[in-house]
Amino acid sequence: MKKLLTVCILAYLHTFAFAYSADKTPPVVEPWRAHGKEAVSPDGRNRITYSGGMVTVLRDNRTLFGPQPVALRLDRGEAEVELRARNDGVAYRFTMDEDGEITVLDETAALVFPSPDTELWVGYNWCDNPKDPKQDKLQHGCASAYTRTTPSSFVPDGRRIAYLPLTVRYPDGTAAFVTETDLRDYAGWHLRRNGSETRRLDGVFGKYPVRAKERNLGNNYRRVTERHDWIVKTRGRRTFPWRVFAIADKPIALVEQRIVRELAAPPQGDYSWVKPGMCAWEWWSDRRLDGVPFKPGVNTATYKAYADFAAEYGLGWMLIDEGWCKRGDLFSLSDGFDLDAIVAHASSRGVRVMLWTAWRALDGRQDEIFSAFAKRGVAGFKVDFMERDDAEMMCFMEKTLSVAAKYRLAIDFHGCGKPSGLEATYPNLVGVEGVRGLELMKLNFSKGEDFMTHDCTVPFTRAPLGHVDYTPGAMRNLRMDEWRPDRHNPASQGTRAHQMALYTLFPVPLQMMCDSPSAYRRNRECALFIASVPTVWDDAKGLCGEIGKFAAVARRRGGTWHVGAITDWSAREISIPTDFLGEGEWSAEVFRDADDADKEPTHYVHESKRVKAGERLAFRVAPGGGFAVRFSR
Repeated sequence: MKKLLTVCILAYLHTFAFAYSADKTPPVVEPWRAHGKEAVSPDGRNRITYSGGMVTVLRDNRTLFGPQPVALRLDRGEAEVELRARNDGVAYRFTMDEDGEITVLDETAALVFPSPDTELWVGYNWCDNPKDPKQDKLQHGCASAYTRTTPSSFVPDGRRIAYLPLTVRYPDGTAAFVTETDLRDYAGWHLRRNGSETRRLDGVFGKYPVRAKERNLGNNYRRVTERHDWIVKTRGRRTFPWRVFAIADKPIALVEQRIVRELAAPPQGDYSWVKPGMCAWEWWSDRRLDGVPFKPGVNTATYKAYADFAAEYGLGWMLIDEGWCKRGDLFSLSDGFDLDAIVAHASSRGVRVMLWTAWRALDGRQDEIFSAFAKRGVAGFKVDFMERDDAEMMCFMEKTLSVAAKYRLAIDFHGCGKPSGLEATYPNLVGVEGVRGLELMKLNFSKGEDFMTHDCTVPFTRAPLGHVDYTPGAMRNLRMDEWRPDRHNPASQGTRAHQMALYTLFPVPLQMMCDSPSAYRRNRECALFIASVPTVWDDAKGLCGEIGKFAAVARRRGGTWHVGAITDWSAREISIPTDFLGEGEWSAEVFRDADDADKEPTHYVHESKRVKAGERLAFRVAPGGGFAVRFSR
């Protein structure tokens, strides 16, 4: 045993000699429980091993990751490693059973790939703050698109940090994505390349803030200006986040994984009051309303009109975005905006009201604010601009969800990172951004960007985590050569059918209909179909696809299946199997690209077909196109 402990400590020291040389942080040596462990999935295909401070992930006895060093640097105490293996992936985490408080100084969470040329899809955050290179844009990935790369192509310049999830495709077609779940009272996991090792990426964790300052935009932003040299001070009896490796035989099948949600802590208490659904939203369309006897804007008449539209189309929600209150003060309403009158009118029509707020306006005042607005009939809050995932911010997010649940309020986190398990622990979390969404198509810095390729990457990267608050539904659709960002009259790239397919491809419990009531009334049959798409699903099947090129996914709610399929700027035929339907004959309601959709992207065909389960269903899709199908008995 003494010999084993000596070997373990040496391996531990070697790990940190590499991982922290760039930071010049001296390693801290503590006793480390390193003994052989292994977990094997029920089907025998997936295996994860831990030995000597190293984790290895295998599928069908072939190494996908590792051996790769994992460790916690602590001020005191010991940590155990716990392993899990499931048919949809494997995971490991640290556990502790110490009295009192402990300090986590840092964590080693490396990835070692079989080859320096392994195909990866990652999103980068550019760290351009020389005073705090690990903080500025380390925090979240909603501002960047995913890029195809390799471990050896990571530039070890200290400025590019990859956010999770990271998707991998192996030469035989096997796919995996790396992420984390049950992220609570701890910092999020990011990756970067250090030194000359071409097969290895190292974990990066935001250290706990010392102080921060407001930016010029009032209380919306808060930039950390100084950090401690530790991740978190926390209780000594706890579990740490799961490091998750979801695995599938092909990339599109990653949408079927459930490991991320099912390894998170389960909810405590009754959440049956949470009501997911479609939501009317005014920010994308700049509150455009046609033919109304008032000037649209941030005023009572406009939002009553949005409530009427939501009721007319059977939407359960409407969102009132930024501008309804004076910046930073939720109790000081904008001129001409009567919240109580709006909520009363919406409630009388069966529509719930959600309010936007920057997180700084809530910080430390959740109980006061949520109590007051719940009494006024508000049903939820969209919380924005967190923009980091260090332990302080993760504690803010969890506290916000916990207090909101006490007052039966739903929460949509915007300006934040990926879903990391809180959505399972707190079902009142009904939306998470953490994606480069449709809203970026109206902003000037997106000029010339290829969103169609990005859309065809998301089903293999961000979408398997769920809660994708992408905000689709644009009714003004343009070719790439005619599209440009426009804050006041925005349009999407690609076709109408592409927009409609996104409602199945990108799932979220609170799903936005981003365009204006006037636009939807002019396109009534599209709007009625979108409004009827479920926002919570019972099952998912990845049908076909190639990362960045095209994707088709089926999702089931009850006895009804929906399929969404999209392509990049290449026209192609997408043929989908229908064996997921089971048996018998089905009715298929289809919205697909019209023959001239390459020239007129708003043109589509709405038709019905009879389909026998097991038959293939094929459609020709236009550049930037797609199709949406509803199968019913």
